[in-house]
Amino acid sequence: MIADRRALDVEELTGRVESLLRAANSRAADELVQTLVTLYGEGLRRVLDALAGAPGGADVLDRLCSDPFVSSLLIVHDLHPVPLAQRIEAALDKARPYIHSHGGKVEVVAIEGGVVKLRMSGTCDGCPASSATMKLNIEREIARVAPEILEVRSVT
Repeated sequence: MIADRRALDVEELTGRVESLLRAANSRAADELVQTLVTLYGEGLRRVLDALAGAPGGADVLDRLCSDPFVSSLLIVHDLHPVPLAQRIEAALDKARPYIHSHGGKVEVVAIEGGVVKLRMSGTCDGCPASSATMKLNIEREIARVAPEILEVRSVT
């Protein structure tokens, strides 16, 4: 997908620029990057404000938020209209049918500093597959809707 490739290009280029900034100790370049990010964030905020007042705007916003690329941009600029906890619950709702099919349950214990702590219970609890279930299903779903989450932990 073109958007995914461009996002990876931006990530790579940002890393290269950051390396150059550290090497050159260039405040001007750092300020330029921050100013551009702020500019794009303000533009996105204005788009969201326009959608909020437009007929059918809520439907358009829902479609935009369901697009992983747009959703990530909104998160980067702290503009995502759906709270983090709600996005994580939606991700778990997608993973729950598989977990339930193995007799398990999952619930959020806490969301702290980029870490989601989950409690697995039921037949799945303590079974060697529960770790794999979390890795393969839950982490993938959470990463899709909440890329700002850095780690998913299972707690007892």
